[in-house]
Amino acid sequence: MNYKNVISTDDFKSFLNSVRKFCLFIESNQDENYLIQLQHLLLEIYSNAMNLKTIELESNVEYQEKLNDQEFEAIKISTSNSLGQIQAYWVIFDPTENVFGEEKGVMGDLLDDIMDIYKDLKYQLMIFDLNTVDSIENAVWGFKFDFWHHWSNHAIDAMRTIHYVIEKTEKYK
Repeated sequence: MNYKNVISTDDFKSFLNSVRKFCLFIESNQDENYLIQLQHLLLEIYSNAMNLKTIELESNVEYQEKLNDQEFEAIKISTSNSLGQIQAYWVIFDPTENVFGEEKGVMGDLLDDIMDIYKDLKYQLMIFDLNTVDSIENAVWGFKFDFWHHWSNHAIDAMRTIHYVIEKTEKYK
């Protein structure tokens, strides 16, 4: 399947829309019901990413697009403030490897999860929005690759952590 076929699908349009909403939410730091909104957006991008189609990459181009460091740092500080003291959690990276209890739990970082998801999605979105044949193709391929090889794990850990915080916090009941 080529990128032109993919970007014309409702699945891709839904995914792209959810990516734009997620990035805007992280950039705008909406405080009211922050965790509930974040949980909804994480579920939406994860669910939509599951429906992305695989394409054959014909032009592998290295793009230099990125957020400037000051802008990213401001977004990170703002997100950290919104998350507050719920940033640390315990996790076993691959529960299928821990069947016999040999893998030790490690400390996870919710801020790191959210920022890694944001960086991966924002980078591909910036490339997609260059609106050239090569940039669109590379972004469509990159969205799916980054999902399966990086940010999906962060999303799962973040959603699980946020679920328990919401469940245990009277503020969100």
